[in-house]
Amino acid sequence: MQEQNRPCAYALGFRFKHVASIHKTENGITCSVKPVLVNESHPFYQIEDVQNAASIDRDIVGNISLQGPGAGMFPTASAIIEDLVHINTMEIKRAHLANKASPDDQAVLSYWAIGGGVYASTLPTPIQVIERIHPNVLIVQAPEETIYAVHFPNVHIYQILGKVVKKEVLVIQ
Repeated sequence: MQEQNRPCAYALGFRFKHVASIHKTENGITCSVKPVLVNESHPFYQIEDVQNAASIDRDIVGNISLQGPGAGMFPTASAIIEDLVHINTMEIKRAHLANKASPDDQAVLSYWAIGGGVYASTLPTPIQVIERIHPNVLIVQAPEETIYAVHFPNVHIYQILGKVVKKEVLVIQ
């Protein structure tokens, strides 16, 4: 996380959180660990200092969140890395490996904050600009694969977790 981005994020009502996530899809299991932005609607918004949290979203029960004191940043980071290495070394069912995404599969759209000197007209499709919330910050909606293909100097991109209210949608053609 870039320290210079923190005051801007806070002023806009966001907080940075380091989030590990795991999702089971039709094509297998995907894992990630990255800094994200959360707003007041996300269960991690109030988690600070040595507090850790786990949030589980399911269709029937909705969101279940657990929180409590952690062991501190270094032991926690070490445990996360160890868990990810363990997950990576486990054998994955061959059915999942052979199950490639088809052209008919819909990409999952997420919300992102793009900070820096970027103009909506320079972003590739299918990125949808939701709004410019600050002279240097765009809120967009796009698939993760498209966002990670964006490379501009001095531009920082963070995923947003929590509800994003669309005021106006601009579609980039």
